[in-house]
Amino acid sequence: MTVGPGDSLYVLDRSRRLSVFSPSQQFARSVQMLYNPEVIVVEPDGKLVGKMSIATADRAGYNVHVLSSSSELLRSIGQTSEPQLDPRCRACADQRLAPGPVLGTVWIAAANRYSFDLWIATGSVEARYVVKGADWFADWDKPALWLDGSEPKNSSVLRVFGDSHHRIWVYGVHAPSDWSPHLLPPGGALSSDRGAIIGPRAALDDWVFENETKDTEAVIDVIDTQIRSVVVSARIRGEMVFLNASTAYHFTRDAMGEMMIDVYRVSLRQ
Repeated sequence: MTVGPGDSLYVLDRSRRLSVFSPSQQFARSVQMLYNPEVIVVEPDGKLVGKMSIATADRAGYNVHVLSSSSELLRSIGQTSEPQLDPRCRACADQRLAPGPVLGTVWIAAANRYSFDLWIATGSVEARYVVKGADWFADWDKPALWLDGSEPKNSSVLRVFGDSHHRIWVYGVHAPSDWSPHLLPPGGALSSDRGAIIGPRAALDDWVFENETKDTEAVIDVIDTQIRSVVVSARIRGEMVFLNASTAYHFTRDAMGEMMIDVYRVSLRQ
């Protein structure tokens, strides 16, 4: 879901149908999408900016595309052929997309670099922010085999949001300072094949949950774009999922071992 002009609500379902609702929750229209975007930003004139892959030769290296309101492809932006965005490495070439600080702009950020591009949806870069002060982040060009406990998790940018005060909110993850290797126990239900974990679903769920608790620390950074530096940073043990700039959740377990979801409200206090 995303919010469009006039507080209209855009909902994309699994059948690629994009439905538009008015602020009073009345159905307005729907369109069958020709592509399957992961994230959508709606421009003031109804155009759609989507993060997606289009498997044609002329779109190779592009992850972000501008579509008409009827889902026709208009242009592609955010090319991933720069040195830090290696198209041969899918995780390296992954990008984060979010609405920009003013209408008609979008943030595009790489997962493996701590830099942020503000694009105009017509296809040009408005500004590029290479930011100081993120001591938790280390550039990378190869995904770590962290899931089997043999390597620390890459520091990665997961979500980017802009606010009305010209700040960038960055949500990311990295390996905590006390990380140490912890390999799969021999003869157990799980086995590892080049970093991939193989085994029964229940055992896999338990292993992933425990590893994310031990091997992951969530990071929230607030960046002042005028000085291009991190001004506030917070750390939370475990991996967080951010729904928007102010709401996040993560999975936990109670004393009986039952899975639970903790929801957090995020705000900046002066």
